[in-house]
Amino acid sequence: MTGGLADLRAGVVFGADDLARVSVSSRVELVSEVIGAAHHRHGQLQPSLRGWAQHTGEALGPIGAQVMRDLRSGAFLIRGLMAYADIDTDIGFHDGLETSLSRPTAEWANLRQLQSWGIPVQPGLAEGRPDALTELSGAARMFHNTAVAPYWDRMLAAAIAPALAWKYTMSTDGLETLLNNLHPDLSWHRPTLSIT
Repeated sequence: MTGGLADLRAGVVFGADDLARVSVSSRVELVSEVIGAAHHRHGQLQPSLRGWAQHTGEALGPIGAQVMRDLRSGAFLIRGLMAYADIDTDIGFHDGLETSLSRPTAEWANLRQLQSWGIPVQPGLAEGRPDALTELSGAARMFHNTAVAPYWDRMLAAAIAPALAWKYTMSTDGLETLLNNLHPDLSWHRPTLSIT
């Protein structure tokens, strides 16, 4: 290394069965987009996202910091949105979120494990207190309505176009060609997909 960053690599090893199960989905997961958007509002942003981030911050207003704190918490990801990921997305974000957050009180006690690891948990969540769940639900709804819903149609269009191209590449040139051309930081040398 000569003053720069080391070439750091991570790899995923695919067995024959794994490769046979690879498919390309042209469906955008709303839950994943809300989680991703909440984390994009933090730290360095691509230039193309700065206008979106500024608009979102202005729309959230003074309550924005609390909303972002709640959405980025391990408690929300594990017991809130991640639980919602198993629910039929056709019922919509708001109804699905409510279904997820209305799980039995005993299930929220699992958050005490997160607390023991030093991961912040909003007051009252581990006890499944209704006021804590209402606050968390409100934060998620506000962020979804402000940061994701207004852009949803454009996000779908932007995601579907490359997915269709990947499907075409896979069907005409094979999976290995697709894996080698997904991104400059990815390289495929059977059986490992390496990420720089």
